[in-house]
Amino acid sequence: MSFRISCQTHQRVPCFEVSGGAANHLESIVRFVQAQAVGSQAFVLDIRAVTTRPLADKLFIHVLKYPPGLLRKIAVVDRKENRAFCSLYERLVCTRGYQVRFFGDVERATEWLRGDDPPPKASRNRLAFFQGLTLLRHVFNPIRLLHATTGSR
Repeated sequence: MSFRISCQTHQRVPCFEVSGGAANHLESIVRFVQAQAVGSQAFVLDIRAVTTRPLADKLFIHVLKYPPGLLRKIAVVDRKENRAFCSLYERLVCTRGYQVRFFGDVERATEWLRGDDPPPKASRNRLAFFQGLTLLRHVFNPIRLLHATTGSR
């Protein structure tokens, strides 16, 4: 199944809209976002029109490939019935040092990204703790997971 991704700027914040079957195209989506959001520390990812999503195991392996220690803010816009998927994504990505929050509309997502308010102290401490663990794991385990399939050993 095919997918479509487009990039627009909404109040000077990159906004990526993904539609169609995204389950088998995670790498392509990431490459497109990285190329378009160069120099930006925050972006909106609108996935309300996605028809197929990756399963938990594929999402977990995908998130392991994210570079650690970046303080990038990601505002994900999605429908409420996909909250379980969004919660899983949020937990996985936070361990890599990103700040993620979910919204029902692009306006509120953009407001959060443009706001200069720091996260609560407990969240900053938890984020710093996970960033430290991720960085240590990255330094002491230089093996990079480039590609994994269910048939590989």
